Amino acid sequence: MSKNYAISFNEEEWSEECYSSREEAIQAGLVEYSGGAFWVGEARPPEPPENFFNAEDWLGYVNEHEDYAWKDELYTIPTDKIDELDNLVNQVIKKFIADNKLQPTHFVVENIEKIEPQLKPIRRIKIDWQNISEQTGCKRGTLCKVFDTWVIKDGDDLNHICIIDPPKTAENEELRIDGNEWVVYGKEAE
Repeated sequence: MSKNYAISFNEEEWSEECYSSREEAIQAGLVEYSGGAFWVGEARPPEPPENFFNAEDWLGYVNEHEDYAWKDELYTIPTDKIDELDNLVNQVIKKFIADNKLQPTHFVVENIEKIEPQLKPIRRIKIDWQNISEQTGCKRGTLCKVFDTWVIKDGDDLNHICIIDPPKTAENEELRIDGNEWVVYGKEAE
């Protein structure tokens, strides 16, 4: 049986979608969580609910009930019949679950690992000051990011800034400046 994988931003709430490989799950996590840390784990179906019936536990419940607890001797089933009762009741529960479409729809996640993406420069773009000047009317200044907006500022006076349109990047990429170039960083998992 092939393994499936799920992703999570907090190691508690897992994606509803499963991925057919660890690599596919990591790529989905890089996009879904915008390059932030996330977890990936193997997703498997839960233990079938019918497997939780146990004849010996049932006998314990019977003997603790007030209708049986007062007796000096315990209600018992011959040891060679315990497995037979387990199998019989498990099959009845399994059929009941199937007939009523009550199968579990969730999955259990195991072998969880944290993925911490690393930034790597993936392309460089020369800053076109002439084009910026023509579009904004601003001459050269300091190119910087103020909150989520790229601007050119002249000195420390934020009253004299020009908002510019930076090069486009993908959802899991980040834009920085290095000297006279835009540098696009991609987020790749280790």
